Amino acid sequence: MSLYARLIDRKLAQSVKVWDALPLFDQALPVLKAKHSNLPDLSWGELKDGEKPGCYIADTQDLAVFAICLALKGKDGIPSQTGKRRALYNEFVRGDVTVERWPHLVRGGASSGVCYLPLEFAEPDKFDGRTLCSSQQLLNELDELQPFMDYPKKYADLRKDGWEQFQTDVKRAGEMDSWSGEWTAWACLYWLARISVDRKLLVLFH
Repeated sequence: MSLYARLIDRKLAQSVKVWDALPLFDQALPVLKAKHSNLPDLSWGELKDGEKPGCYIADTQDLAVFAICLALKGKDGIPSQTGKRRALYNEFVRGDVTVERWPHLVRGGASSGVCYLPLEFAEPDKFDGRTLCSSQQLLNELDELQPFMDYPKKYADLRKDGWEQFQTDVKRAGEMDSWSGEWTAWACLYWLARISVDRKLLVLFH
Protein backbone atom coordinates (compact mmCIF):
# COMPACT_ATOMS: atom_id res chain seq x y z
CA MET A 1 0.00 0.00 0.00
CA SER A 2 1.42 3.37 -1.03
CA LEU A 3 0.28 6.44 0.91
CA TYR A 4 1.23 10.09 0.64
CA ALA A 5 1.96 11.82 3.93
CA ARG A 6 1.98 15.60 4.04
CA LEU A 7 3.01 18.04 6.76
CA ILE A 8 0.45 20.84 6.80
CA ASP A 9 -0.34 23.98 8.76
CA ARG A 10 -3.68 25.70 9.23
CA LYS A 11 -3.16 28.03 6.25
CA LEU A 12 -2.53 25.10 3.91
CA ALA A 13 -5.56 23.27 5.36
CA GLN A 14 -7.71 26.23 4.30
CA SER A 15 -6.46 26.11 0.72
CA VAL A 16 -6.50 22.34 0.19
CA LYS A 17 -10.20 21.83 0.76
CA VAL A 18 -10.34 18.40 -0.87
CA TRP A 19 -8.64 16.98 2.25
CA ASP A 20 -11.29 18.56 4.49
CA ALA A 21 -8.44 19.11 6.93
CA LEU A 22 -9.50 22.41 8.49
CA PRO A 23 -11.76 20.79 11.15
CA LEU A 24 -8.69 18.93 12.40
CA PHE A 25 -7.25 22.29 13.46
CA ASP A 26 -10.46 23.94 14.66
CA GLN A 27 -12.46 21.08 16.19
CA ALA A 28 -10.32 17.99 16.86
CA LEU A 29 -8.22 19.56 19.62
CA PRO A 30 -11.19 20.53 21.83
CA VAL A 31 -12.55 17.00 21.43
CA LEU A 32 -9.23 15.51 22.51
CA LYS A 33 -8.81 17.94 25.39
CA ALA A 34 -12.25 16.97 26.69
CA LYS A 35 -11.10 13.35 26.85
CA HIS A 36 -7.53 13.95 27.99
CA SER A 37 -7.45 16.62 30.68
CA ASN A 38 -3.65 16.74 30.76
CA LEU A 39 -3.24 17.87 27.16
CA PRO A 40 -1.48 21.24 26.91
CA ASP A 41 -2.60 24.13 24.75
CA LEU A 42 -1.03 24.06 21.31
CA SER A 43 0.27 26.92 19.21
CA TRP A 44 0.38 25.68 15.64
CA GLY A 45 3.51 26.24 13.61
CA GLU A 46 3.60 27.62 10.08
CA LEU A 47 5.14 26.42 6.87
CA LYS A 48 7.43 28.75 4.99
CA ASP A 49 6.21 30.21 1.71
CA GLY A 50 6.37 27.54 -0.97
CA GLU A 51 7.29 24.79 1.49
CA LYS A 52 5.37 21.54 0.95
CA PRO A 53 7.18 18.79 2.85
CA GLY A 54 5.85 15.29 2.40
CA CYS A 55 6.59 11.93 0.86
CA TYR A 56 5.15 8.75 -0.54
CA ILE A 57 5.59 5.79 1.78
CA ALA A 58 5.17 2.54 -0.09
CA ASP A 59 5.67 0.12 2.79
CA THR A 60 3.84 1.70 5.73
CA GLN A 61 1.58 -1.30 6.13
CA ASP A 62 4.56 -3.67 5.89
CA LEU A 63 6.11 -1.88 8.87
CA ALA A 64 2.85 -2.29 10.80
CA VAL A 65 2.86 -5.98 9.85
CA PHE A 66 6.44 -6.29 11.12
CA ALA A 67 5.51 -4.65 14.43
CA ILE A 68 2.44 -6.87 14.88
CA CYS A 69 4.42 -10.04 14.14
CA LEU A 70 7.15 -8.89 16.52
CA ALA A 71 4.63 -8.27 19.30
CA LEU A 72 2.98 -11.65 18.77
CA LYS A 73 5.99 -13.85 18.03
CA GLY A 74 9.13 -12.06 19.20
CA LYS A 75 12.01 -11.21 16.86
CA ASP A 76 13.15 -14.81 16.39
CA GLY A 77 9.62 -15.96 15.68
CA ILE A 78 8.75 -13.53 12.86
CA PRO A 79 7.86 -15.60 9.76
CA SER A 80 10.26 -15.11 6.89
CA GLN A 81 7.51 -15.68 4.31
CA THR A 82 5.43 -12.63 3.42
CA GLY A 83 2.25 -14.71 3.25
CA LYS A 84 2.61 -15.93 6.83
CA ARG A 85 3.29 -12.41 8.09
CA ARG A 86 0.19 -11.19 6.28
CA ALA A 87 -1.84 -14.01 7.83
CA LEU A 88 -0.91 -12.75 11.31
CA TYR A 89 -1.78 -9.21 10.27
CA ASN A 90 -5.19 -10.36 8.99
CA GLU A 91 -5.84 -12.04 12.34
CA PHE A 92 -5.13 -8.70 14.01
CA VAL A 93 -7.44 -6.81 11.61
CA ARG A 94 -10.26 -9.31 12.22
CA GLY A 95 -9.81 -8.99 15.96
CA ASP A 96 -8.77 -12.61 16.44
CA VAL A 97 -5.61 -11.42 18.23
CA THR A 98 -4.83 -8.20 20.07
CA VAL A 99 -1.62 -6.19 20.09
CA GLU A 100 -1.13 -3.65 22.87
CA ARG A 101 2.33 -2.40 21.86
CA TRP A 102 2.95 0.41 19.38
CA PRO A 103 -0.72 1.48 18.94
CA HIS A 104 0.07 4.71 17.09
CA LEU A 105 1.94 2.69 14.49
CA VAL A 106 -0.12 -0.48 14.13
CA ARG A 107 -3.52 1.20 14.46
CA GLY A 108 -2.68 4.42 12.72
CA GLY A 109 0.17 4.42 10.25
CA ALA A 110 -1.19 2.11 7.59
CA SER A 111 -4.41 3.83 6.53
CA SER A 112 -5.56 6.74 4.42
CA GLY A 113 -7.15 9.54 6.39
CA VAL A 114 -5.03 9.04 9.49
CA CYS A 115 -3.88 12.25 11.13
CA TYR A 116 -0.94 12.74 13.50
CA LEU A 117 -1.06 15.66 15.94
CA PRO A 118 2.02 17.13 17.70
CA LEU A 119 0.64 16.24 21.11
CA GLU A 120 1.16 13.31 23.46
CA PHE A 121 -1.82 11.10 24.30
CA ALA A 122 -1.72 7.41 25.11
CA GLU A 123 -4.15 5.82 22.65
CA PRO A 124 -5.32 6.73 19.13
CA ASP A 125 -8.70 8.41 19.05
CA LYS A 126 -11.44 9.08 16.52
CA PHE A 127 -12.76 12.34 15.13
CA ASP A 128 -15.23 12.76 12.28
CA GLY A 129 -14.37 9.35 10.83
CA ARG A 130 -10.61 9.90 11.02
CA THR A 131 -8.10 8.22 13.28
CA LEU A 132 -6.19 10.73 15.38
CA CYS A 133 -2.72 9.68 16.50
CA SER A 134 0.10 11.33 18.40
CA SER A 135 3.28 12.33 16.60
CA GLN A 136 5.16 12.24 19.92
CA GLN A 137 3.92 8.76 20.73
CA LEU A 138 4.80 7.61 17.21
CA LEU A 139 8.36 8.84 17.76
CA ASN A 140 8.52 6.93 21.04
CA GLU A 141 7.22 3.76 19.39
CA LEU A 142 9.64 4.00 16.48
CA ASP A 143 12.51 4.52 18.91
CA GLU A 144 11.42 1.37 20.75
CA LEU A 145 11.04 -0.58 17.50
CA GLN A 146 14.37 0.49 15.98
CA PRO A 147 16.69 -1.94 17.86
CA PHE A 148 14.62 -4.91 16.71
CA MET A 149 15.17 -3.87 13.09
CA ASP A 150 18.93 -3.36 13.37
CA TYR A 151 18.25 -0.08 11.67
CA PRO A 152 21.00 2.60 11.64
CA LYS A 153 19.12 5.42 13.35
CA LYS A 154 21.36 8.09 11.84
CA TYR A 155 19.36 7.72 8.63
CA ALA A 156 16.30 9.11 10.41
CA ASP A 157 17.91 12.53 10.61
CA LEU A 158 16.90 15.22 8.16
CA ARG A 159 20.25 15.69 6.48
CA LYS A 160 21.71 19.09 5.73
CA ASP A 161 21.55 18.17 2.05
CA GLY A 162 17.79 17.88 2.30
CA TRP A 163 15.10 15.31 1.66
CA GLU A 164 16.56 14.04 -1.64
CA GLN A 165 19.86 13.09 0.00
CA PHE A 166 17.95 11.54 2.88
CA GLN A 167 16.04 9.30 0.46
CA THR A 168 19.28 8.26 -1.23
CA ASP A 169 20.85 7.35 2.10
CA VAL A 170 17.81 5.33 3.16
CA LYS A 171 17.82 3.44 -0.13
CA ARG A 172 21.52 2.68 0.22
CA ALA A 173 21.00 1.39 3.76
CA GLY A 174 18.00 -0.68 2.69
CA GLU A 175 19.93 -2.45 -0.05
CA MET A 176 22.02 -4.12 2.66
CA ASP A 177 19.06 -5.73 4.40
CA SER A 178 16.15 -8.00 3.49
CA TRP A 179 13.77 -5.71 5.40
CA SER A 180 14.49 -2.71 3.16
CA GLY A 181 10.81 -1.78 2.72
CA GLU A 182 10.23 -1.71 6.45
CA TRP A 183 13.45 0.29 6.92
CA THR A 184 12.34 2.91 4.44
CA ALA A 185 8.89 3.18 6.02
CA TRP A 186 10.46 3.49 9.49
CA ALA A 187 12.77 6.28 8.38
CA CYS A 188 10.05 8.22 6.55
CA LEU A 189 7.65 7.99 9.48
CA TYR A 190 10.39 9.04 11.90
CA TRP A 191 11.27 12.03 9.74
CA LEU A 192 7.63 13.13 9.48
CA ALA A 193 6.88 12.64 13.18
CA ARG A 194 10.02 14.46 14.30
CA ILE A 195 9.27 17.51 12.17
CA SER A 196 5.63 17.42 13.27
CA VAL A 197 6.71 17.58 16.92
CA ASP A 198 9.56 20.06 16.44
CA ARG A 199 7.60 22.52 14.28
CA LYS A 200 4.05 21.90 15.58
CA LEU A 201 2.68 20.74 12.23
CA LEU A 202 -0.02 18.20 11.45
CA VAL A 203 0.73 15.04 9.44
CA LEU A 204 -2.07 13.81 7.19
CA PHE A 205 -2.05 10.51 5.27
CA HIS A 206 -4.11 10.18 2.12
